[in-house]
Amino acid sequence: MAESDLQNDGSATSQDNGGDGGSPAAAGAAPPGEEPPVPIEEEDAAAAAAAPPGPSPEQRIAALEAEVAGLQTQLAQAKDRWLRMAADFDNARKRAAKQEIEVRERARVETLRAALPVIDNVERALGYARELPAATTIAEGLKLVVKSFFDAFAAHKLERFESAGQAFDPARHEAVGQVETTDVPAGTVVQELEAGYRLGEKLLRPALVTVARAPRPAAAPPAAEETAGAGPAAGNGEPPDGGRGPEGDGG
Repeated sequence: MAESDLQNDGSATSQDNGGDGGSPAAAGAAPPGEEPPVPIEEEDAAAAAAAPPGPSPEQRIAALEAEVAGLQTQLAQAKDRWLRMAADFDNARKRAAKQEIEVRERARVETLRAALPVIDNVERALGYARELPAATTIAEGLKLVVKSFFDAFAAHKLERFESAGQAFDPARHEAVGQVETTDVPAGTVVQELEAGYRLGEKLLRPALVTVARAPRPAAAPPAAEETAGAGPAAGNGEPPDGGRGPEGDGG
C-alpha cells in the first residue's frame, strides 16, 4: 500500500515537472494576451534599417577638408591682425622715443638760450671792470664766472663764433646797421654788438652786427649861372660895339 502510494507520488511529480518544462510560462513566453519581447540585437538592426543612410566616405572627407580650409583662413586672418598690431605697437614705441628726444632737445635749447643774456651781462661787467684800475680783483672774479659757464656747457657743444672782420652771413648774422667806410670791403662785419652762439651744428642765437658799406660818391657842385650881359652876344659872336674897333670912323 505504501509502495503504491510512493509510486503514485513519483509519477505525479514527474508529470508536474514535465508539464512545467513544456509549458509556455517556463520557456519565457509572454503571458496570455501580451506580445512576446523582441531581442536587443533585433531592435538595433531594425533601427539601423529604418535610419536614413549616412554620408559616404568621400563626402565626409570633403567636409573635413572644407573645415580645415576654413580653419586655415581664420588662422591666416588672426596672424595678419597680430602682425598689424605688432607693427602699430612698434611704430608707436618709435614715435614716443622720438618725441621724448625732441622734448629733451627743446628743453636743452631753451635753457641755454635763456642763459645767454645772463652771460652777456657778466661779460659787459667784465669789460667795465677791466677799465678800472681799482677793480682788478672784480675783473678776475668775473673772468672766472665766464670761464665756468663755458666749461659747464662744453659737454652740450655750446660754442661762440667770432663775427668781427668776417663777411656778413645772413645765416649767422643779424645786421642792425651799416657803416660807410673804406677801411674794409663792403659787406664786412665792422662791429659785433651781441655775440652769436652755436649748439653743435645748430644756430642757437645769431650775432647782432653792423656791416660796412662803400661811401656814397660826393655830389658835383652846381654849374655857375651866366651873368646877364656878360660875354659876347648870344648867336652872332660880334662885339657889343657893332663890330667896330676901338677907334672911330676915322673922321
